[in-house]
Parts: sequence; C-alpha cells; structure tokens
Amino acid sequence: MLTDSQRQTFADRGILHLPGLIPGQHLEASRQVIWRCLQEAGVYEDGDGAPGRACELIWPTSGSQFVKRVSKSRHFREVMTDELLAAVDQLLDGEPASSMMDRPQLLFTLPNASTWTVPHNIWHLDMPRVSSGEMSGVQAFVCVDAVPAGGGGTLVVAGSHRFCNQAGQWLSSKDVKRRLKRVEYFKMLMNRETPGRDQLVGARWLVDDIPVEVVELCGAPGDVYLTDMRILHTLAPNTARHPRIVLTQRFLLNSAQEEVIGKYQGKADRTASGPCCSP
Repeated sequence: MLTDSQRQTFADRGILHLPGLIPGQHLEASRQVIWRCLQEAGVYEDGDGAPGRACELIWPTSGSQFVKRVSKSRHFREVMTDELLAAVDQLLDGEPASSMMDRPQLLFTLPNASTWTVPHNIWHLDMPRVSSGEMSGVQAFVCVDAVPAGGGGTLVVAGSHRFCNQAGQWLSSKDVKRRLKRVEYFKMLMNRETPGRDQLVGARWLVDDIPVEVVELCGAPGDVYLTDMRILHTLAPNTARHPRIVLTQRFLLNSAQEEVIGKYQGKADRTASGPCCSP
C-alpha cells in the first residue's frame, strides 16, 4: 500500500519512485529473452556472464530490427505484478482504467554518445490535456537491468503536469509545449542555445509557485517509476557501456478514453480526407 506521503509526492511532482518493487524472479524471463536476442545481434558476454561490449558494425543497422523482434514477448507481462497494479490503482483513486497495450512496451536505447547532455528537443507529452483538466492516466517504467545515470533513462520535468490544466480546454502536446515556452524556465530548457542545461537535472526551481525539476529515470533492476501522463518528458543519450532496457505500460482512465481516442481518430480521418476535399 502506498503511504499518504507517497501519494502526495505523486500529486505534487507527477512522479513516484518505488525502488525494488519488482522481484528479480519476475524480471528474469524478460531479461533472458532480451539478452539472447542481443547476443544473436552481436553482443558478447564477459567471463562472468555479464553483458559486454557490442559489435559496433552491427548496432547501427540492427537496433530497430531487434526491438521489433522482441517487442511481442509474452514474458513482458510478468513485470506487471499485483503490487505494481495496486500502486497504479491507488494513484488513480480506484477509478476504472485500462492498459493501453496488451503487454508492456520495450524502451531500448543503445550506447550512442560519448558525452551526456540534456536535450533541448523532442520534449513532448504522450497524452493530450483532456478537457476536464484532470489527470488522464498513469505510466509505469520498470528497470529490467540497471539504468545508471547517463545511461539513456527518460528525462521528465517533475511538476510540469500542473501547468495548462484549464477546465474546458483540450490541448495537444504541441499546444502545451507552445504555452510552456512562454515561461522562462521551459523556454530555457527547450532552447538549443541555453548553456548548462545539464545543471537543471536535480535542481529545483520555483515557477509560478510550482516546484519543477528535471529528473532522470535511472535505477537498479526492479525499480519502478510511476508518472502522471501529463508530464513533459524526452529521451536522453546513453553514454553507458550497455543498452538501456526498460519496460513501460500506460494506464488510461476509462473516463478519458472516449475523448482521447475520439480526438485522435477524428484527426486521422481529417488528415486522410483533407487532400480529397481540397479545392
């Protein structure tokens, strides 16, 4: 059971870290499936069986194929334990919700940089701000293997879920970013020319009386992060020796499903019919 303090942390920051929530036996099958495919793609192992160096000639061409190959593994469902689901249910106040995928999605980032930095681009939301102004769901991130600092862990802005939540307004990810860029902190974060963006990680700022902070989702195997799906986030470079291996699942409130799916379906329909209807 989550404590009142943990629930308040989630409400205030939009993120909750639950170290060691997933026992090792629930991770092992997923880990074995992933590393077996990595070996076939050219990954060697050290003498102690730990993952070793990758073949530099294979990574650039095999990364996407590898993710596609293992993304449907049934073993990924094992990380969604009763304890994790119970924690999600508590954060949703028991409101009915459905997982958005039939099994968790693999987040896989190859070693791809020698220098780590906070990106200025690709900041986004996975879900729009629904017209109620309330939370639409919770996303879970599970560390399958260790994700060290600088190892490709997702970057989120704690507290960003509390902005742009006016009732009656539907806002897409682009709409939210456009509004946030009017605020000095977010303008600085998303500006290529800003020096020292890395110093924003772990540093709390007060923006319109809301504490905000760039947080790197890193941790030990079995660590879980739960985030409000309104939170601003981006991918990050991986300067570690090994790939980032994380599984994620999104839980969308049933009350938000019709609006979210309907809006996106309508957008897709308009895009498809637009050229035919143009003068």
